[in-house]
Amino acid sequence: MTNRSTALTLSVGSILALGLLSPAVAQTTSKEAAVKTETTGTVKPPETPKEHLALVDAYRKTAAAYLEDATTHRQMLETYKKRVATPVDAKTPRENPWIKKMRLHCEEYIRDAENLAASAEKFAEFHTMRAAELQGK
Repeated sequence: MTNRSTALTLSVGSILALGLLSPAVAQTTSKEAAVKTETTGTVKPPETPKEHLALVDAYRKTAAAYLEDATTHRQMLETYKKRVATPVDAKTPRENPWIKKMRLHCEEYIRDAENLAASAEKFAEFHTMRAAELQGK
């Protein structure tokens, strides 16, 4: 695991622990864990059209939750910018270091959340296609 993925995993874990992550993402994560906790302890891939369509629904909910989290971070950043003082010196207009730190954090989170949402949508498309194949369409 890379340092970045380790940090993201820790961040998501912290966010879940604090209850700040959307309940839909947390719920989807628990559904995925339930699939993995079969008696053998291995992951059971979907085999029927119904199982594939259930994953389509779960991935679409996950994508929506990630996009909601990205929107929330955009709103938090805008609110933060309004609450933190900006430099008064017009000769050297610089971004307040606290705003910059928060902006960089939020931009990274937004980018990651949008990428995860896009990935979830691709998985939903795949499982839609696979369910149709199994139904003979």
